[in-house]
Amino acid sequence: MLSEIERSQHSPDCVKKIIAELDELVAQGFIIITETRSGKTVLELGTQELIRWEDRVRHYLAESVSEAEAEKFSDLSWIRVAVDPQGTFNRRGNTKIAFVVGLRKALVVDPRVVLSVPTARTPQKTLPNTKRVFIVHGHDQANRYRLQALLEKRFRLQPIILQSEPGMSRPLIQKFEEVAEDCSFAFVLMTPDDQVRFQGPKDKASAEELYAQSRPNVIFELGWFCGHIG
Repeated sequence: MLSEIERSQHSPDCVKKIIAELDELVAQGFIIITETRSGKTVLELGTQELIRWEDRVRHYLAESVSEAEAEKFSDLSWIRVAVDPQGTFNRRGNTKIAFVVGLRKALVVDPRVVLSVPTARTPQKTLPNTKRVFIVHGHDQANRYRLQALLEKRFRLQPIILQSEPGMSRPLIQKFEEVAEDCSFAFVLMTPDDQVRFQGPKDKASAEELYAQSRPNVIFELGWFCGHIG
């Protein structure tokens, strides 16, 4: 494992160490694929060895190169064919090895493009510790009232309905954010209030389809709370 100082300086010795380790990892990967392809290692065992090799590569990239490159390596995809497990295995291994080889070439050309020092994570936002619970809803007032009564009577919480809050002179988005930020969490009622027409290709008679979805404000507020609360 290389220190953050070594990586940040992009020293020749640092780059040489990384390249040498990548060469070793590539060689290990080739051995796994070659022995499995030739039948020296059975496919099931070769697959397990390949998975462990991928874990080693992922760990090394995260520790000595950058977390971003490690994530790229993990997210690589390949064509899977159920009737051709050996071919799927080969494509998987070759795809992973090709990434490491490409990364090695990038290090030779310009290490600064590849190497990075991990940045400190943004501290998690502290949510207010209150009984205020935001209710996101559409036109289904009956279920809104049921949820509101349930939260009040059974759980002793304070449901917040945006339209019932004071401050109508404020822009709606400003009012929503100010009220929502003071809530500990939210309930979202995804009710089929709107009917949407999907316009498909004009050359098809049955191109138009109707489907129901929640109100746009419900979808927007759900996304806001996902980003705010997580």
